[in-house]
Amino acid sequence: GTGSGFLTSFLEKKYSNISIHGLEYDSRLVELTKSKLSKSIVSQGNAEDFDLSQKFDLIVSLQVIEHLYNPEKMLECVKKHLKDDGVFIFTTPNLGCLSDIVMKEKWHGYRFDHVSLKSRKDWDELLFHNKFQKLYSGSTFFSGIPILNKFPLGIFNWFLLYFIGSLPWSKGESYIGVFRIDSNKNRNLK
Repeated sequence: GTGSGFLTSFLEKKYSNISIHGLEYDSRLVELTKSKLSKSIVSQGNAEDFDLSQKFDLIVSLQVIEHLYNPEKMLECVKKHLKDDGVFIFTTPNLGCLSDIVMKEKWHGYRFDHVSLKSRKDWDELLFHNKFQKLYSGSTFFSGIPILNKFPLGIFNWFLLYFIGSLPWSKGESYIGVFRIDSNKNRNLK
């Protein structure tokens, strides 16, 4: 999900020697992203059913999987497109986070288009059952609690996000998972 192309254009400028291929469902955002790029490829497509006819070292999905009715289909596509030693990184709202507990139905993770919300544990199990090996699993901090995201209390949250990013804990706002295809026959859920 390239969205409006911010990350894609940043990566293209910062790492001019890499090849980037983005996928976006919304055709308007595809055109907007393309207008910001000089050499990267952006295709219109569905994250549950895509074929880019090549394999990648890295696949990144930021805040997309929660919009899918069948996230397992996306995981199958990711496996098909990852090189043997490739890495899959994804983020998604973290069901059961502190913000969800405190804000309840007012938590911004509860939206009509978030049809596959899961907890950190549930995402880890889903990836395990879809034959991925966990390299990292954690979550961010407190962005979903308004008072903790405004000055002066927000300074603490912003500091944590900027300097640490995430921790291997289950109560942060956004789940972050880093996985690769698991080729080990004797797998254990960690």
